[in-house]
Amino acid sequence: MNIQAYKKIALDSLYHLLDDTALNYLFTVGEIRRYKRGEVVFLESELADYFYLILEGRIKISRLNREGKEVVIAILCPGNFFGDMAILDGLPRSTDAIVEEKAAVLAVREEDFYTLLKDNPLVAIEMLKELASRIRNSDSQIKGLSLLNARGKVASALLRWAQDQGTFTEESGVIINIPNQQELASYVGLSRETFNRILRIFVEEGYIEKLGAKKIIIKNYSQFKVIFGPFF
Repeated sequence: MNIQAYKKIALDSLYHLLDDTALNYLFTVGEIRRYKRGEVVFLESELADYFYLILEGRIKISRLNREGKEVVIAILCPGNFFGDMAILDGLPRSTDAIVEEKAAVLAVREEDFYTLLKDNPLVAIEMLKELASRIRNSDSQIKGLSLLNARGKVASALLRWAQDQGTFTEESGVIINIPNQQELASYVGLSRETFNRILRIFVEEGYIEKLGAKKIIIKNYSQFKVIFGPFF
């Protein structure tokens, strides 16, 4: 992609409130970094000095549990931002950020990020809204993991992926470029075998349709959300 395409992605995300001057400032002070799949953007406990906006590809946000197993917190797509929490509170990184799919990100230094917020208060307000939404989603995920059975956990994960990176028709929700099943299973705290078994049950019951390894259709999204979305 060229710089204009990347700017459009920025405008379509949190930065739709930026004028041309502010947007040009962001891309002037920021550095476009390109990564291959599996490369590390940052690791948990590292000091934070950059904020990131995804321009292309996907970034996996995860951490290791006490047993040393990876727990997937989120997989972010173009237009999403990350690395903001440690910049805002001044503490080390709380998660790992690993490239899930060949990616390009705009890396903005801490001081330039703060200049952006000070000069564009509406952007700061939108960021607060996004952070509040993340906290609410995390709370919902925690409740779901602790209170839902395995079937509910998988359904809740599908609903969240549909909201974050899905497209919608009048009745259905289409999830494309989904993470691999091991990562999805980790996201809901289940084994891969259990996760796959529940997906097959949802297919047999007519709730979803699988098209290859990277696409799932929730056939009646509204009904599915009513039935399986108490913590969504």
